[in-house]
Amino acid sequence: VVENFKLLSSALPGADTGKLLTIQPSLLYSDVRRRTAVNVERLERIFARIGKRCGIEDGVNFVELVTSGSGSSLLTTRPETTESKLERLEEFVPDAVLRQWLQRPSTLSRVLNASHAVLDRIEYLSACKNCDTGFTSAVTMTTKKFCEKFPDFSEWQENKASKKEV
Repeated sequence: VVENFKLLSSALPGADTGKLLTIQPSLLYSDVRRRTAVNVERLERIFARIGKRCGIEDGVNFVELVTSGSGSSLLTTRPETTESKLERLEEFVPDAVLRQWLQRPSTLSRVLNASHAVLDRIEYLSACKNCDTGFTSAVTMTTKKFCEKFPDFSEWQENKASKKEV
């Protein structure tokens, strides 16, 4: 446990490791040397690439991202999962919105921890020409409330799923 604490501190320099472990205690028992350190390196590269694309020259404050709220779960999630969600967001979320999320670690971590169904809501809003709901509220809104506000969403989602199956 002490070794994992030290390894985690060195993998995330500048992070409040105690706070991080309070939020995500499972990190103490994870394979920090292999899995967590590899996750950190890979995720840092992913976020740096997206940060540059969105005009954030000094990159994303990755330490702040993973120590904010639910962001710590990104350390235990397979990097491929996070990467695929980010790639999906890059397809339909305007760079200006991505930039805002990259600069607000708690919002970005909430989006990245959202289910694919929630990402469908964001994609739906990007295709919607006269929607007055912001992308972030698509994440925080309950499914019931979102479907009430956008009654054609369920049909849109079913059509999208049926196109994937073909």
